Amino acid sequence: MLIHAREQNLPLISSQKKKMRQKIILILSTLFCSTILFAQDFDPVDDFRGVTFGTPIDQVRFDNRKTADLVQIDQSGSRDVYIRAEDNLIIGNAQLKNIYYIFNRDDELAQITLKGSDEYNEDMSEILENRLGQQTDHFITAYDVTKIWERPEVLVIYRQQRSGDFEVELIDKSESSSSEGNKDITDF
Repeated sequence: MLIHAREQNLPLISSQKKKMRQKIILILSTLFCSTILFAQDFDPVDDFRGVTFGTPIDQVRFDNRKTADLVQIDQSGSRDVYIRAEDNLIIGNAQLKNIYYIFNRDDELAQITLKGSDEYNEDMSEILENRLGQQTDHFITAYDVTKIWERPEVLVIYRQQRSGDFEVELIDKSESSSSEGNKDITDF
């Protein structure tokens, strides 16, 4: 009688093992597929229109011209803000209002700021998602909706303001790090 009971349990145990194997395979397959989908390899973002972040202002060239045709519009502390008089204000299908080229105190390209109107919000959002993938962070305040992509070379911040206008900042990560005097603080 005891042997007969074991024989009855064997198919049950075998069936349980088979179901467990199927579940494990399903979980591993799902993990593998999701890893492939989300691990897209995007090209690095280390320049804007061929000008690499960190390039000195006197070496900036667009469209193989002899000069960059940059016009300074603001000087605020350690940053100088420039525009190009005849800049191409179209990226993909998005028409921009302005492109600002921001140089640090060493006169190196540190940031690009793009500004556009509400009618091109969807286009710019789509451009960024296609170029950069899934955003790293996303939050909503009373004033704007912000999406952030943190890449090894650059921090990209997209803000859709309450007015509907948008702003995109491409910030050289070597610039966004703390200055030397702010790194080894032991006060707190």
